[in-house]
Parts: sequence; C-alpha cells; structure tokens
Amino acid sequence: MTDLSIYEATVLLDAELVSIHLAEIAVSPTLSHTLFLKISQRLKQAESFLVISSRQRIQDRLHHLLQLLAQEIGQPVEEGTRLSVRLTHEELASYCYTTRVTITRLMGKLRRQGKISFDQKNHIILKNL
Repeated sequence: MTDLSIYEATVLLDAELVSIHLAEIAVSPTLSHTLFLKISQRLKQAESFLVISSRQRIQDRLHHLLQLLAQEIGQPVEEGTRLSVRLTHEELASYCYTTRVTITRLMGKLRRQGKISFDQKNHIILKNL
C-alpha cells in the first residue's frame, strides 16, 4: 500500500503484527472498512505531527505535542490526563526538533506553572495545558 520499500515499526504497547495480502482486503468489506478507519486515523496523526513541526516557537511545539499525546494515549486520572507511555526528555526533544536541555527547561517551567506533574513512575500528567 506504499511505494516505500522499507518500513520500520516501533510499538509502545503490546501489539501483534499481521501480514494481510491486498487480495484479502479486496474480498472482505469488514476488513476493508476496518483498515480504512485505521489508515484515516494514521493520516490524521501524520497531519498533526506536521502542524506541530511547523510551529516556530519550541514551547508551542511541545504544547501541541503534549496535547496530541493526551488525545492519543492519555488516560483520565484524578489530577488530569496521564500519558500511558513514559517519555524521556530526549524523546520529547526529538519529536519537537530541539535539544534535551531545552525540553528540560520547558518541562520545568510547565511544572512550576502547575500545568504538568509526574506520577510515581515518572509518567507525565497534564493538568491545565
């Protein structure tokens, strides 16, 4: 379904990889519909990442990234929305096209403002972001 010959997948939660031939998709309306919904969801995610990367200010990139992650992998908790995956400052920096030091500074600022906190396992909890 792509012209690219090499793809690499990284999963953050338990997953199962299944190979499906195009002929199977063509004869199964249920499978076609399910794949269409998943591909549509993935396209929206890609668009969101493009919007994030287009932001000039790094703090805006981080803000929008955290909002997207809250929508995609957030779990409601008493304090706000907990990201179900633990992310390092290095990973956040990579997603925001900046340095770890900058993300550490910005995360500290958000923490002081009461917009984020961390649980006992260092998962980010978004409060009033």
